[in-house]
Amino acid sequence: MQMLLGGADNGSNIVPRIERLDGGYILYDSSLLAKPFSGLFNAATLAERALLMEPTVGRGGGYFLRFGSQEWVWRHYRRGGVMARVFEDEFAGWRLEHTRSWKEWRLLADLYGRSFPVPRPVAAFVSRKFGYYRCDLITQRIAPAQNLSALLEKSPLSTEVWAAIGACVRRFHDAGIYHADLNANNVLLDDEMRVYLIDFDRSGPRRGGIWQRKNIDRFQRSLRKIAKFTPSFYFDDDAFHYFLAGYGADF
Repeated sequence: MQMLLGGADNGSNIVPRIERLDGGYILYDSSLLAKPFSGLFNAATLAERALLMEPTVGRGGGYFLRFGSQEWVWRHYRRGGVMARVFEDEFAGWRLEHTRSWKEWRLLADLYGRSFPVPRPVAAFVSRKFGYYRCDLITQRIAPAQNLSALLEKSPLSTEVWAAIGACVRRFHDAGIYHADLNANNVLLDDEMRVYLIDFDRSGPRRGGIWQRKNIDRFQRSLRKIAKFTPSFYFDDDAFHYFLAGYGADF
């Protein structure tokens, strides 16, 4: 099972740096991005410079970027639910370290540095005005990889892969890392069926309690919901049994 667990190849360390950019602030890994340029978080500018690839798939939306030999994922933070009708992409706050993109970048940098199976953070951007801020995040693309939902629409997964997904989630839980949106779209598997977790917005360290069980229940609900509305979706309770076996569930 260990061979199916993803992890960072830390040949080079993350070197964080903060600069002013386009009226805001950027926190970036200077070992990947030597010099941020104006328009880095603007779709029109990226398209003009032929850096913009296809849109990403998912509720939040975003784009794949090609930067030299690297491929990145750019996501602009948006609200969900009722508040999105009024404040689509604005969040209250002034302190950079408390913004959503800054916190996710810092969390990913920490996890990646500890060889957890997460995307490497590239850059976080925050622009502030009148007590509100907008923000963005760029991470390295895990490629070639597909999310769990897309894979299950094509064919069933082996019991070994389901167990590896469970073991991956357990690794985060044992480290006290809560994933706020653990669902079938935020679990990636590469072409060797190695497992990664993505999208750590509003996630982070938590102390012991019942949150681990609630995390797993949320994951199961997401799979059942997709199965309910997708004609061909290879998921059932037997598959989840092997997930729990890999997790080592004791509840």
